[in-house]
Amino acid sequence: MSNNIIIANAGAVVNVINNENALIKQKSRDKWQEKKIHAFIVAEKLMSAKKFKRADRMRMCGQYIVAQECQICGHIHIKAAKLCRDRLCPICTWRLSMRRFASMYTIVEGLRWAYPESSWYFCTLTCQNCRPQDLKQTLDEMLRAWNGITSTKKFKAIYDGWARSLEITYNKETKTVHPHFHVLLMSTAHGELDYIVKRWMKTCEIHTSWKAQDIKQIKSLENTSPDDEMPVEAILETYKYSIKSSDIEDMPLSVFKATDEAIQGRRLVAFGGKIKDYARLCEIKQLDEATAEDEAEAEAQIKKCTHCGSKAVAEIVGEWSGSGYIWRSEG
Repeated sequence: MSNNIIIANAGAVVNVINNENALIKQKSRDKWQEKKIHAFIVAEKLMSAKKFKRADRMRMCGQYIVAQECQICGHIHIKAAKLCRDRLCPICTWRLSMRRFASMYTIVEGLRWAYPESSWYFCTLTCQNCRPQDLKQTLDEMLRAWNGITSTKKFKAIYDGWARSLEITYNKETKTVHPHFHVLLMSTAHGELDYIVKRWMKTCEIHTSWKAQDIKQIKSLENTSPDDEMPVEAILETYKYSIKSSDIEDMPLSVFKATDEAIQGRRLVAFGGKIKDYARLCEIKQLDEATAEDEAEAEAQIKKCTHCGSKAVAEIVGEWSGSGYIWRSEG
């Protein structure tokens, strides 16, 4: 093979790599644009609900972004961004979801190494769909039932730790909402592991059925095959969104207002037992909403990508122009 052919082939490979990197970076930037557009839609609903201050803050959320962008994987590390920190904001909940995912993964990995004999379980506790106007009362009853279960001696004897998240979905056809708990359970006792489901059925005052509940053992952290039991990666995904933006956008104004009111002041994500202890050890604090502390932490300068470890990071600025972000390199 001649030197010219070798050079030509090497050039083609470089072009392919550059094109792939450009596509990855564009995809990451497009995600910000997508969330920003969704934020405007939710802000309009807040305006219609006469929540003017929240609507104004959400409209301005992510208007100006200073970030470091990995030139290899396209991951964007935010240095500074003015966020509204609203629980219903698509931008803030998206950023919070990534934090939840990373935090839960850290906790599970650490405890699996500290307690190799432990078993892990994923449980879904549900109730019957309810009318939006009944959601607040339904959540009260669900949380009362949950607190009653986790305070029992038998629960503490079987489960060494737990992490609970609340998710609410909306059914457009029936115009009802479906609140339910996702629970990650750690156990070294290997006792009556379906105790939580039995107790839920007995304690929860809301109409439900045994078939609607679910508890599965998690045997692997790796997605080895579709036939394997549910891996931790899939379970941690359930801790990402309490209410999906698509559901919020589909909600009529009356449903939106009832849902917004029902979740105010609620702890959407909670820990207990060894999971809570390890979260404190790792200084993992609030997973319910984005805070001013998170914004300050994000301003730290990085020397390498927090996603892939590459040192090829460059500072960029994104500014919303009215129809999309305009990105430019700094320095």
